[in-house]
Amino acid sequence: MMGEDVFMNLSGKKLLFFDGSALAACAVEKAKEMGITTIVANYYSEDKSPAKRIADEQWTVDFSK
Repeated sequence: MMGEDVFMNLSGKKLLFFDGSALAACAVEKAKEMGITTIVANYYSEDKSPAKRIADEQWTVDFSK
């Protein structure tokens, strides 16, 4: 059975988000609290992507091509 130990060993890992919404920003915030490096990749600018504003890295990616 997985315990909380699994989540404590994520420090130093990277987590990639493709959603830049305010809801994703909550997940980005929690991941950062856990020591995880966060990356948000989408085609929105930082002013339209709350998660991108707080992520450790922001990538502008156009998935439509």
